[in-house]
Amino acid sequence: MKSYCSVLRQQVLVFDQKEGSGLSFSPAEEGIFVVRASDVATQHGLKVGDLIVAIDSVPLAARVCGGQARQEATFHERLRDGAVVDVLEGPAHQTESVNFRCPDCWRGFDSWPPCLQHHLAAWRMERLETEGLPSD
Repeated sequence: MKSYCSVLRQQVLVFDQKEGSGLSFSPAEEGIFVVRASDVATQHGLKVGDLIVAIDSVPLAARVCGGQARQEATFHERLRDGAVVDVLEGPAHQTESVNFRCPDCWRGFDSWPPCLQHHLAAWRMERLETEGLPSD
């Protein structure tokens, strides 16, 4: 299921000669989760909870790759310094205390009105994609 409330961005992977990427990964249905990020990796823009959905324009969803084993192999075959990854941003602070959370992107809200606006914006984006723009 596509989430219209997450922010998709491109990121260039940076590897250190001694430390590598400073990241640990885990496969997920829609891509590869970042499960650990060193300070160096975080400085370059990736953080725990981010979901890498493509690497060098190659999709990483398990159903596209042909299963989890092939998904991981596809990712590791292309994992290198300078690889361009498409990233859905994970929640900024998963442990923060908030009153409401989006079930799709886990973004936190202190009050209901901004949470509702967030859901409405995502719903509108989904509707535009499935139904198209209204004609005049």
